[in-house]
Amino acid sequence: MRALAAEGAGRAEVMRAYYHYRVYAGQRAVDLSAQGRAWFRQERCAGNLFLPASLEAFQEHLRRGEFTVLVSGSFAPCLDPLADCLGAA
Repeated sequence: MRALAAEGAGRAEVMRAYYHYRVYAGQRAVDLSAQGRAWFRQERCAGNLFLPASLEAFQEHLRRGEFTVLVSGSFAPCLDPLADCLGAA
């Protein structure tokens, strides 16, 4: 990962390599999705997943009918349940 960064690779490329080669190599997408949903349920039950002011602002955008998206360096198995919960694309 350091070599990629030193060669000028962007953050997205470095993170993709990290997740693909280091952390999740060889795992099935369906299993990663299940793990992401389990993580989301656990964090949501803990009650401190969302910052109240951020959640309010996001919900206000939805109420106004504005198109909402999530922008993150994380990966889809964690972001998908979050987007589903929030109603984001």
